[in-house]
Amino acid sequence: MLASIASAEEPSIFTSRPLIDYVQSWPAADVDKRSESKPLLFQTWDQPYAHASGEQVVTRINQWYAEGRAAGLYQDGFRSFDDNHSKVGNVYPQLRVATPVPDYNPASERVFKERVTFGVQSLGLHRSPFGEALAIPEFHYRCAILEAVAPGHLQRVVGISKAPGEPELYRALYEGNCLLVRPAVWNYEILSGDAVRDELCFLTPFFLYSVGKSGSDARLLKPILYAAASLPPALKTRMLRTGTYVPSVLGIFKHGVGGGSLRVPQAHVAAYPLPEEAEAAPRGVPFLEELIERAQGLKHIPAVTAMSVSPSADGKEAVLGHGAAYFQDFRNLIAVSLGEGQQLDVEIDLSSSWTDVGQQLTSTHAVILREPQSVSELEAALKDLLVDYTERHPLVIQKRTEIAEARSGGGATLTRVSGRLDRWRLKVPWIAARQGLKRTDVLFLANDGTYDGAPAYVSVRHLQRGEKWLP
Repeated sequence: MLASIASAEEPSIFTSRPLIDYVQSWPAADVDKRSESKPLLFQTWDQPYAHASGEQVVTRINQWYAEGRAAGLYQDGFRSFDDNHSKVGNVYPQLRVATPVPDYNPASERVFKERVTFGVQSLGLHRSPFGEALAIPEFHYRCAILEAVAPGHLQRVVGISKAPGEPELYRALYEGNCLLVRPAVWNYEILSGDAVRDELCFLTPFFLYSVGKSGSDARLLKPILYAAASLPPALKTRMLRTGTYVPSVLGIFKHGVGGGSLRVPQAHVAAYPLPEEAEAAPRGVPFLEELIERAQGLKHIPAVTAMSVSPSADGKEAVLGHGAAYFQDFRNLIAVSLGEGQQLDVEIDLSSSWTDVGQQLTSTHAVILREPQSVSELEAALKDLLVDYTERHPLVIQKRTEIAEARSGGGATLTRVSGRLDRWRLKVPWIAARQGLKRTDVLFLANDGTYDGAPAYVSVRHLQRGEKWLP
């Protein structure tokens, strides 16, 4: 069960006794220091938002703080987990900045002992053991998949006997008040128009990937720090003491990315760029305004969506083995990989979602965010190819093969279980995806009658023949 009781008044989001003790002792907002410093400074050299509209936002947050409406950043700590290769500017007088370190492990010493709430790490593997450049979490997830798919292959290829434990650590950071931001570097790229090259294994709720290379993580963190400083003091303290701080801050951020909604696909992408307003703001800064106003206006802590898997209609075997090559339930993320011919068929139960004191789960929302190219998209690509090539051309033959595979495999289906507001039936078959996205992402949201909560995801990676990192 997700909801464990940290105290008679404050339900926390986890069951780990050490984490409960850790967050419950979080210091309160120090109202006595209001005359000592402002939460934010404005400097034209500190990008992004180093323009007049950004300065106006800084002035507003500082005024909220002076009036006692905003908590500021006295309760927060920042650390560079790449020896200061990436860092935030010296524009947060209240933010504790811990000594830079080369990594976040051991987390007990480098994260929790220092009460780090925000961290960046602009590192990647230029030459990974899989023969391609990878973001570090991507390497960790691929190791986990390999260990499940081909026991012993990790030892032969990577030289380690078991997968690194970071996938579980990412959840601990999420629940332990530490938001980690890192570049997606080689594994996610925005192309022309709305097209993206997304090669990441999973969509995760636990940390943020930034679009770009070194330093993009710290730049993406700036508007998030502004939102964190804008939270009402008592509410922010309760977030920190219930382990809901990172879910809440990320919910505010994604709500802004979605243009004021968590129910749209653009709010839930694998990596995030900064909007154009961050560099130049001829028409103001609506994204940044949305973030700080949302934070300042919260009346209670939004829900935190959590999932558990229930037996599907096809029998208990699908739950025990999940019909998958790899299956990991992290409560807020169910990460799955499917091989050819496999299918995920489960019921997702959201009844264990966390709600604030005095609130209750009133409704749930779920939607398939994205999946590998649909038949219609493939047929459109074939039509373009036939403008320049004949039916006998290899590219045309390959595209017709992809269309046939897509038609035979079908796509994911998601339906609400009759009579249950908190339960959904999800079926995801393996999909052939020679090119482009190889992942199906499904969004789940718990609603407490006022706010949609922090999201939870089911993310399914479709393993393909011929992928270099697979045996």
